[in-house]
Amino acid sequence: PLSSVDNSYQQVTNPLNTNDAPFRELGRLAASIPPIFSTGGHQTISPDTLQLFFQMSKGSNPNSGLVKFPLDPNHESFLDLIKSCIPAPFGRGKQLVYDNAYRDALQLLPEKFSLDLPLFHDPDFLPQISRVLFPSQKHISISPQLYKLNIYGEGGHFKSH
Repeated sequence: PLSSVDNSYQQVTNPLNTNDAPFRELGRLAASIPPIFSTGGHQTISPDTLQLFFQMSKGSNPNSGLVKFPLDPNHESFLDLIKSCIPAPFGRGKQLVYDNAYRDALQLLPEKFSLDLPLFHDPDFLPQISRVLFPSQKHISISPQLYKLNIYGEGGHFKSH
């Protein structure tokens, strides 16, 4: 089960700084509704149950790689993973920008890897997440999707921009 959930929110204040009764009533009503702006939790996973599969190219024949955890940064499979990555861009407006001064990382796109997470095999895990995210909805189902794998090496960073 999820170990913690944060349903905190900030009290709505009168944006016009007036003493009008309708604004005070609106603020009172809005503050009485406990929306979920964020939620969080953690689940302990044994590292030896995780496996990362990735596609790598050696010449013109693509091969599949496997990284097991706990991770050994000197192991050949991890080094193959690093070689299979590309520089990670970041968005600035509508442009993708490559600038190591702001983001020094590598990435692997989702079609190039898969991750076997034991939690996804637990039939109660995703329905429990759905109940936390959508407490008033009975029949909402969610599915996990990989976005990208970002790898930050020693000294790697992602600055605010």
